Amino acid sequence: MPEWFQASTYKTDDFVAFLRAYFAKAPCLLCAHIHRLCVHYYVGRLIRDPDTEANVEIVICVIICYLAKSEGKQYTKRMLPPFVTPECNITLEHTVRMITAMFEGRIEYDYAGSFLGTYCKRTIRRHYRMIVAY
Repeated sequence: MPEWFQASTYKTDDFVAFLRAYFAKAPCLLCAHIHRLCVHYYVGRLIRDPDTEANVEIVICVIICYLAKSEGKQYTKRMLPPFVTPECNITLEHTVRMITAMFEGRIEYDYAGSFLGTYCKRTIRRHYRMIVAY
């Protein structure tokens, strides 16, 4: 498994190198044409460290597509590594660990909270439902 696939070993440069290689053959997410990937910017993104329950910053890239811009479409997109849950700082990796440790159909909130780094029942339920649907 590549190093950028898990939060503990993520390196921005490795992930960007993968994206460049991937989009050399796959269509652009913004214009649906195959062209060279252009990195527009690098931004910080917070993810939760369940061991310390603190938010840790990683750096992600923002791509830009000048063809989409000329067509008046959305022309930038933040590229999230596969372990990042969109619109949340709790990683997919920790959500999967939580669900595999639970009995099917039953949530033990104290136990689940130790995997996710949160003890908010609403957040735990949301992640439980998300991974079950996945």
